[in-house]
Amino acid sequence: MILTCATKTPFETETLAAALAPMLVPGDALALVGELGAGKTCFVRGLARGLGLDPALVSSPTFVLVNEYPPTHPSDPPLVHVDAYRLDMSADLEAIGLSSDVMTSAILVVEWADRIFDQLSPDHLRIEIEHVDAERRRLTLTAPELWLDAATTTPSRAAALRDIFNQQSSQA
Repeated sequence: MILTCATKTPFETETLAAALAPMLVPGDALALVGELGAGKTCFVRGLARGLGLDPALVSSPTFVLVNEYPPTHPSDPPLVHVDAYRLDMSADLEAIGLSSDVMTSAILVVEWADRIFDQLSPDHLRIEIEHVDAERRRLTLTAPELWLDAATTTPSRAAALRDIFNQQSSQA
């Protein structure tokens, strides 16, 4: 499934991500792709807000490579935020502390994910963020069938994604 919408402000980008957050479960991976300044970290702030975390704590892990934001409730998964910009394309995620245990118990979001696609699970969500102009962004989400079918949620993940993107498109 491929869905596209536009956002007019950083707040709208965050709001879109916050709406997506409740669909995420431990083990989900989001691959963010976009140019410098496209809004990848802004998107992660929205995810954090949607997961009940403080979005003010979110910063780009450009130099530290990985930031982990612990959940507010013990039963919720942490949000693990990776910046792959400085990683060698052949870098192993385990070498930066992302063991398979971490990746299955957390929600993983990777900025500059196009550098390490081959190391992400095949059922990752791909979110491409493109500049339309100084403020507006076009977001294209690619959700593989494996991801759409992985969790039993009501409404289905596919229906929920369509609702979120259709609502955002009608506002743009």
